[in-house]
Amino acid sequence: MGQFPMREWPIPFEFSEVCKALNKTRGLYRRYLELHEDPANNVIKDELEWTTTELRNALRSIEWDLEDLDDTIDILLNFIVL
Repeated sequence: MGQFPMREWPIPFEFSEVCKALNKTRGLYRRYLELHEDPANNVIKDELEWTTTELRNALRSIEWDLEDLDDTIDILLNFIVL
């Protein structure tokens, strides 16, 4: 079984990055819902477009981070098995 120094394991870093991105995205999603629920329809179109774009970008970034994390786990599992 291979040895990988614990202090060099990238998983905690990548996991924390995903958590940060999720927290940011939650805030964007809350704002998105607020903009759609405005009973007076006083939504500024530019703010709605900006929030929607940022939310899409954040979700895309989370997807990429999760793919990277999955790749890292696969690499580590292959290293451990060898």
